[in-house]
Amino acid sequence: MSRLILSPDRAEAKLRRMACKIVEDHYDVAQVVLVGVGRHGATIGERLSWHAQTFAPGKVVFETDLHRAKRADACYVLADGVLFTGETMRWATAEMSDFQPVSVKIAVLVDRGHAKWPLKADYVGLHLATTLRDYVRIETNNQGYHVFLD
Repeated sequence: MSRLILSPDRAEAKLRRMACKIVEDHYDVAQVVLVGVGRHGATIGERLSWHAQTFAPGKVVFETDLHRAKRADACYVLADGVLFTGETMRWATAEMSDFQPVSVKIAVLVDRGHAKWPLKADYVGLHLATTLRDYVRIETNNQGYHVFLD
């Protein structure tokens, strides 16, 4: 049985606040590279970038390909829909080892709190206590993001 945990309006409000916080935390940086990784990273990253442009036009650059995003001495924010075990983010940070980034932060719409790796999300829309058997599902349509707990 599925339970709606974030409606499109609430999900959008969470993304807007996360984008505001990303801009606030990088006020002294010329540009932030936001990279969408994982299953929903591209769409979540694109929305975060769109909201960030309303707060600070030109501050956040969005990329869907981690290797195209390579910029010397840049601050990065990796975006995904759900942080579960941390495998996707561990892979992404390992791929960045030759980039020499100034900083790497993580943004997720939902953090389930079961990370196996010493990773934590810096920008989180919703902290959700789940069991290992639960499944968090994100569906997108013309209304926005629907987040369900199955």
